[in-house]
Amino acid sequence: MIDERKKFGEIFVDDGTISRKTLQRALERGEKEHKKVGLVLEEMGVVTGEEIVDVLSRQFGYHRIAAIAEHSYPREVLDLVTVETAIRYLMFPLLKDGAKLYLAVADPTETRIISNMTQNL
Repeated sequence: MIDERKKFGEIFVDDGTISRKTLQRALERGEKEHKKVGLVLEEMGVVTGEEIVDVLSRQFGYHRIAAIAEHSYPREVLDLVTVETAIRYLMFPLLKDGAKLYLAVADPTETRIISNMTQNL
């Protein structure tokens, strides 16, 4: 299956946030330093963390979650993700609806761990 999702950096170029040249430099630096392009762009000072979150949510079609700490969550949902896993992958279980587990994740590109979490219910 071919992934039809627009590439992360291309979204910033298309919306005029960065130039194609800046993206190319960030891609080269990211490859050299083994960093994700979003982190490199943020380190370069050309995008903010908020802009990265916005682009990732648009890219993956996910909703942004705010003020997680202001809500309460059932113990049975919290127990579905170990503290170690939650910290390591920066994820938080929000809701279980039948066979579906809804997670808040800092990095939606971590598709392998997200898939493993949802398949092992």
